[in-house]
Amino acid sequence: MRYLKQPRGPGTSWVFRFVPPAHLVGFPNPWDGKPIRETIARGLNTRHLPSVRKLRDQLLGDVRRLEAALSDDEAFSLATAEEWRDAVLTARQSATDPANVGLELVLSDKLEQAETRGVPRD
Repeated sequence: MRYLKQPRGPGTSWVFRFVPPAHLVGFPNPWDGKPIRETIARGLNTRHLPSVRKLRDQLLGDVRRLEAALSDDEAFSLATAEEWRDAVLTARQSATDPANVGLELVLSDKLEQAETRGVPRD
């Protein structure tokens, strides 16, 4: 029954209430696109307890997927590396000085910050 409340008393509709991790506050909510606040509250529009538990698990899964998308594992995956490579190549082609591309500087700063957090360099 964790994260589930009946704010209007027994026999009424259930509400999902969850306090997200601090690093998720301010990021877009996966359901409506609004920024996440200190508490995620969403009405479940049902009184059927088994359905409520399934909906709670789905909502928690959405939050966990958002959390995983913001982690270092997703930020430094093969797919994102290919995206960065393509972006750097297009920036080099359109730059006036190919030796000084701002996107490469941003990427190297991100890699240095990740290395200080313990992400392997390779």
